[in-house]
Amino acid sequence: MKKLKIHLYNFLIVLSAFSSMTQVCNAQTKKIRPVKIGEKVPDFFFSKVLQYSKPSVSLGELKGKAVILDIWSVGCGPCIAAFPKMEKLQKLFGDELLILPVSYSLEGPTVKFLKARKGTEFELKLPTVVYTLEEEKAFKALFPFLGIPHEIWIDKEGILRATTDETFVNEGVINKFLKGLPVDWTMQTLDPDYKEGDVLFAENMDSSSRQLLYKSSMSGFQNGVQAGNVFYKDSSVTRITMPNKTLLELIKTSLSDTISYLTDHLYVPNGFFDSDVYNKQLLIKAKDKDRFFWLSLDYLDTAYSKWIQRNVKCYELIIPSDYRWDEAFAFMRTDLERFFKINITVQQLPVRYLALVKDIGYDGSIESTTEQTATYKMADDESFFMFQNRPVELLTSYIQARNKVGPLIKDETGIKGNVNISLALAENENYQEYNNRLKKFGLILKENSATMPVLVISDK
Repeated sequence: MKKLKIHLYNFLIVLSAFSSMTQVCNAQTKKIRPVKIGEKVPDFFFSKVLQYSKPSVSLGELKGKAVILDIWSVGCGPCIAAFPKMEKLQKLFGDELLILPVSYSLEGPTVKFLKARKGTEFELKLPTVVYTLEEEKAFKALFPFLGIPHEIWIDKEGILRATTDETFVNEGVINKFLKGLPVDWTMQTLDPDYKEGDVLFAENMDSSSRQLLYKSSMSGFQNGVQAGNVFYKDSSVTRITMPNKTLLELIKTSLSDTISYLTDHLYVPNGFFDSDVYNKQLLIKAKDKDRFFWLSLDYLDTAYSKWIQRNVKCYELIIPSDYRWDEAFAFMRTDLERFFKINITVQQLPVRYLALVKDIGYDGSIESTTEQTATYKMADDESFFMFQNRPVELLTSYIQARNKVGPLIKDETGIKGNVNISLALAENENYQEYNNRLKKFGLILKENSATMPVLVISDK
């Protein structure tokens, strides 16, 4: 029987989950409300699915299979970075689970993105939904979210079990989820009264009010509010809203040195230390290092959830619009220093690192030709990767990812063009062992030291 689309003006409301029919209700008399944790989800129909065995799919067709809807967009770095992990987990759990990415971008940009990423490290190989504007509005009314990546967990019976950020999508949590075991879901549901772009701390204040001239607020973790960023500026106010962020994330944002316009008064900041994913240019002199970021590489649900509730913070700053963004970030930095009793400085310090250089004794060539197709392949466990006609920076990124606890890896090969390399590296192995494998490509890692910018955090 043909499934009906949920339209903005002609909403579908399903009285029982996974039924084969839907009742169409007039939007003037019926309103879609958010699905609550523990409720059955409606038989939502996605009219277009790319890279799937069928051109469309409804949630009702997936009865008997656990589903994780992974909301992403072409401009979301953390979403794209999670693609290899999502594919690996899908292969691991097979038919028990469907990880279904849902693009928050329009079909045109999504298709262009998929083509551009073919053969690269972060190719999206899973099926992905692209919905119409009407479907998008109805979907977000059913499953409201504020930021991405955002994960919607639906069990085999069609019950909404949780909405979380991407860090919960790991083998340990999924195992418990599939077996029906208790999971410490830190972010179970979003507060329906908090809408995207709202002022976060709006006690006795209309969020649209322009009477407020200056306000700086801080709180602990807020369940029901998804981690995200809002950098907003119009003719009246400049606002920074960052719910549920680690202290280190807040500190790095306060050091942003450039900012780009996004759309509708929204901006995206950029800072030097944002790219320091593994914190190799970070020196914490404070006594309580644990409060700044999650120190473990293990994201098991219980320990990580308890850490989030103890250490994650919500921050908001509202100042008049005639303040520049660099002044707003200076306000923010002062707030963090004052509230957490810390000093935040950027210092030029010597940093020991491993330089990827050419092996003098090598007489071959790994540089590719322009005619070769650009490709990238990686093993499910990331122990092996191969790329052809790709920049050497991709190799340094791979080595750093395999050696997260080791020193900073820097490219000093001087190679300007692309290269061809296939390499197998164990995780956190001695770099001399890495050299045994790199030498056949005329490359080695060499210990070095240089003065670099370092983020230094100390107690007052």
